[in-house]
Amino acid sequence: MGEELEKKLLKHKPGIRVLFASGYSDEKSGRRIIQERGYSYLQKPYSLSNLLKAVGEELEKK
Repeated sequence: MGEELEKKLLKHKPGIRVLFASGYSDEKSGRRIIQERGYSYLQKPYSLSNLLKAVGEELEKK
């Protein structure tokens, strides 16, 4: 589901920053593929401080 949304978003706004989060702990999460594409990934459940850190890191990327 997330990867489908990512493709649609990038089609309409190339270069948009993406942050993925998943509650899955196995291959269903797609974590390896997501990280290979250079996106940030958060494993659920996550704390507010971890979310803020991940968003900040994503915004700092060029």
